Order: sequence, then C-alpha cells, then structure tokens
Amino acid sequence: MLDTQQVIDLIGDVARTALSGRRIDSVSVEPSVDSWGNDALRITVVAHRVGADRSIGEAIVAVENGLRDRLEQEGDTRLPIVDILTPEDLAADVSSES
Repeated sequence: MLDTQQVIDLIGDVARTALSGRRIDSVSVEPSVDSWGNDALRITVVAHRVGADRSIGEAIVAVENGLRDRLEQEGDTRLPIVDILTPEDLAADVSSES
C-alpha cells in the first residue's frame, strides 16, 4: 500500500493528464472506507475550470479510472473516491460550514 505522499504524487500525475488545460491548485487525500467496508481513498482535487470544459462528471470518471489503474499497477487496491472542486466551490463549501 502506498503512503499518503506517494498517493498525492500519483493523483497529481493522473489529474494533470485527465484535466489537461486546468490549473490544479491542490490535492488532498484521506483514508476512508467504501460502502462495502473496504479501504478507500477520499480524494479532493481543487482545479480551475476552463471555458467549455467537459462536464464535472466526465472529469471525475476520467480521474477515478486513471487513478484506479495506476494504483493497481503499484499494488494498491484501495478504491479512489474523487471530488473535483473549483476554488469557488471550495470557498462556498467552507463558508457554509461556519
């Protein structure tokens, strides 16, 4: 199983490829469990939206699929659960928690 920094590095590589044209501000990873109780990774990518970009759903699927493949290549079987937020989404989410 990869350590947190290795996973962050891997996510950065996958996200830059899957979200080409977007500037990625940050990536965070938290250990989690999926709906079956298996180990998972809760991943948040903060990236700027660019023009008539593909839908956020398509972007999430592209990142999850690429990340799942790369994790498996490294022998890490945890399921990636990805959220992609813009800086504006993140700011709205943080302000709604206060």
